Amino acid sequence: NYPLGVGPQLTLPVAPRSGREESFLFFIVRYSEPGKQIKLKLLHLTDSYEEGGLLNENPLYYFPWLSAIDSITYAARYPTAQLTYTDGELPFTIQLQAYSPFVPHNVDHSSLPGIYFDFKVISKTDSPIDVTLIATQRNLVAYDQTNKYFINETKSTTQQTYVIQRVGGVDPGHIS
Repeated sequence: NYPLGVGPQLTLPVAPRSGREESFLFFIVRYSEPGKQIKLKLLHLTDSYEEGGLLNENPLYYFPWLSAIDSITYAARYPTAQLTYTDGELPFTIQLQAYSPFVPHNVDHSSLPGIYFDFKVISKTDSPIDVTLIATQRNLVAYDQTNKYFINETKSTTQQTYVIQRVGGVDPGHIS
């Protein structure tokens, strides 16, 4: 849209919290070991109890009991990024390869608003661990429209699970 002049600039509200923007996409790992309590860890570096929450929303919510991972190592080579999440409390390491579709010499296919996340969980123990990865993302489709409703659809194949985010109640010709 902006700056090409075909739609308004995306301006998102910033919560009054040290000038940082809210997280529009974040991951949480939920895990349990035999005979132990279920635990959750935010795959994010933070020093704030507000991370993972939305403070400018109604209803207001945040997760003061959710702690962040100890460290993330990052390596990038366009169009991919590799992240490794480690934490002293976790009996495993998580690796993420994130990439956006890129087709050389094809701007249309290389500009698709999509991203792929491939996670790999590597155990540090011989004991069984039940691990679930949770992604939370705000639907920003038609961000500048007030009379909309969200349509989020989950699809699965044998290889992947993905979400299609759309909205209803918006003029199909509207660009935002």
